[in-house]
Amino acid sequence: NAQLILAVRGRIACEVAHGMWMVPRQCALWIPGDMEHSVRCAGDLEVYTLFIDPELARNLPAACSTFSTGPLLRELLIAVSRLPSLYDVDGADGRLVQTMLDQLERAPMGALHLPMPADPRLRTIAKTLSSDPANRTTIGEWARIVAMSERSLFRLIMSQTGMSFGRWRQQFQVMFAIERLTEGAPVQTVSFD
Repeated sequence: NAQLILAVRGRIACEVAHGMWMVPRQCALWIPGDMEHSVRCAGDLEVYTLFIDPELARNLPAACSTFSTGPLLRELLIAVSRLPSLYDVDGADGRLVQTMLDQLERAPMGALHLPMPADPRLRTIAKTLSSDPANRTTIGEWARIVAMSERSLFRLIMSQTGMSFGRWRQQFQVMFAIERLTEGAPVQTVSFD
């Protein structure tokens, strides 16, 4: 089954083989069926999880995605999460699920995605940036650390993430900032960090 996670309060981070998604409160995370993933939650949580038959989700993305949830979609997700597993698909519950799916298909997609490379050398860089988003090591310095030429490292990062090194590092920093702000840290402190 596919999975849909709504964060009403708190923060969710999900990692799959080729990416990491941050799901701030009032957003939902879509995880297609048969996709290995790990989910971390933090903060004062109020989270709702739905498991959706892939047949019902044919019009939803084939990859992990985040959605912004307005008041209607948020309430539909909460209501559907409370339905029994074997609800009446031809009755009011079935119509509620279909309305939720229709609204989800129209919901704006979020941009809090960080491509995670498969290459072990790039995973080393990613692990360092995850633990220290303020790290200012240049691509030339990273090239020496992972024993590659700067040009080869640049090409490898671009091919595995679709981003330049600078843009990829900036995404780490944006995700770190969102995580800290969600935890209630002052904007000035987050900016300085």
